Amino acid sequence: MDKLTVFDILAFFIPGAFLNGLIYYFLLVFNIDISIFKIEEQPIINSISFLGLSYVVGFVISEFAFHFFNRFNRIRNKQHNFSYSDIILKEFDADYLKKLSKYNEEFLSIKIYDAESKTPIASNIRESFLIWVETIAMHTTYALGTVLHGQFMLFRNLFAVFLLSVPLLVFMLISMWDEEIYYRADFVIAAVFCTVLIPVSYKIYKNRFQIYTKTIVRGIYSYFSSLQNKTKT
Repeated sequence: MDKLTVFDILAFFIPGAFLNGLIYYFLLVFNIDISIFKIEEQPIINSISFLGLSYVVGFVISEFAFHFFNRFNRIRNKQHNFSYSDIILKEFDADYLKKLSKYNEEFLSIKIYDAESKTPIASNIRESFLIWVETIAMHTTYALGTVLHGQFMLFRNLFAVFLLSVPLLVFMLISMWDEEIYYRADFVIAAVFCTVLIPVSYKIYKNRFQIYTKTIVRGIYSYFSSLQNKTKT
């Protein structure tokens, strides 16, 4: 079994724990009996169970967020926008892409820039990017890409959690309106916290995603360049 990594904690554990905490808060507010779990009597077992459940829930959230963003971007832009290829084409000029394409074709046999039409091949860039990530991870000690990957997935998945929390908090507000739940400090704090962090987490996610993409491109360029220098010598 592979060891637990920082990526697992950022991408799965933290978002899963956030959602589990919201669900637990929901159960407490509605006075739902959870004594069957005997939380006070088995602290170690329950802590391990919470961590395991957080990981599983976080993984499910990650899958949901991945498909949600793909569908959302296709509907909004009628194309696969906000992707690796879009950012690469925006951030790097033609000369850089030509050099990268030459390296990529030499070492991966995938052309990402058509010299005849003088246009990048977006589908090949997306395909290559996934290979670049694996190549860097396997053949270098370049850990920055992994950290940035975990960071953008953390905030992407938190964004999904906070979106899911909105209907939960609205349901609580409607069902407990007569009990004046809007006067409860814990509910106000939870509602404000989730509402504020929806745009904040999305903004950070976009920023980390762009930095991650550009970092991987520069990293694979350096790696390919070093390989070419070795073959020359």
